[in-house]
Amino acid sequence: MEVISENVIDTAIGKVMPMVDEAVSRLVECGGKLVDEVQKDFVPLLEDLVKNLTGEIKGIAFGKEVDELDMATLVGFAKQYVVESSNEIVAMKMKQEDGIFVYLAYSKDRQLLSHEDNRYLIIKAQRLAKDVEALFAESELIILK
Repeated sequence: MEVISENVIDTAIGKVMPMVDEAVSRLVECGGKLVDEVQKDFVPLLEDLVKNLTGEIKGIAFGKEVDELDMATLVGFAKQYVVESSNEIVAMKMKQEDGIFVYLAYSKDRQLLSHEDNRYLIIKAQRLAKDVEALFAESELIILK
């Protein structure tokens, strides 16, 4: 009588490995398709978002928040986002329940720049320093040179 000795583990692995290889191959294929879709659909959206955040696209709003808005901080923010073709800034102050908002937009010769050529800055403050409060003493809307 002849006894054939066979390693059960080797046999099981031999049968399972082709199935594992097929599963891995399909996962790689699906992963490649997913990466292609993400690159095609979402990467451009992320690039646009980054451009918006870094100010590469004009005509967008930048938000800043401070405890107290003083003249040096106001001027610093205005210079940080200055539009080269402008020669003045239109500023509007609005008091709301959660703070004071100062909105800035750039203009030239008392004409707002077009939306595409402009930058808008929104500054939220809990209070205004006396020098900034004095700017808005006569009007909530002013022009800064």
